Amino acid sequence: WSMIRVATAGPRIRVWFNRMHPSADPENGLRIDITDKREPILSGAIGARAHNCTARFDNFVVLPIEALPK
Repeated sequence: WSMIRVATAGPRIRVWFNRMHPSADPENGLRIDITDKREPILSGAIGARAHNCTARFDNFVVLPIEALPK
């Protein structure tokens, strides 16, 4: 299994791969860190999909940004 963590706050989106919890090195595993000031997506839903392959998804957890450790 691969683990993906996504954190969004306003127009900022950060994505970690195989690094789920902040630690002494919170940037470890960080793959995407982007701020979209032109056309931010400030609300919506979550989902997962695979393209041209077989995939399984498990253990989705959605938390408000305030609930995450600083």
